[in-house]
Amino acid sequence: MKEMKKSSIVFGSCFAISLLGSFIMPKTGRYVLWDEFFDVAILCIIVAYMIYRFVVVIGRKIIRNIIIVGGIILCVLFVKNTAIDMFAGTEEIYLTDVSVSRYQGPSGIISLHYYLQGTDNEEKTKRLEISSQEYEQYKNIRNVCVEYYPRTKRVVQIRIGE
Repeated sequence: MKEMKKSSIVFGSCFAISLLGSFIMPKTGRYVLWDEFFDVAILCIIVAYMIYRFVVVIGRKIIRNIIIVGGIILCVLFVKNTAIDMFAGTEEIYLTDVSVSRYQGPSGIISLHYYLQGTDNEEKTKRLEISSQEYEQYKNIRNVCVEYYPRTKRVVQIRIGE
């Protein structure tokens, strides 16, 4: 029982730190991958805690192994795009017909997201996450050059009409 309390404190602390980091880190800019890292960490901590709780309760070894492998695969899927972007680096694209939009999910202010959307030189539509300040700043802009991480679609820098 004491072991379970200690582990709950450790998981809870890691979760709280990741949640705080996710709120503090900027949604765009040089440190945008840190925000993405904290978002992924939250999901992986939840998965790890659920695995830990189920493995303690479940007696059959095969079911425990399936849960552990399933959790590891789930975490790898969460981490994959962030890790690839971290090692591959940013790309730059020129977007025309730019518009901005706002999406609010079911959980209110926590799930409020802002997006910049435009057409690249291959006539493909790109939708990238931006901050609330950039949402206001780029409402009436038509052409931008964007440095971004292609897999996570997170913006590092936006330059107007280059």
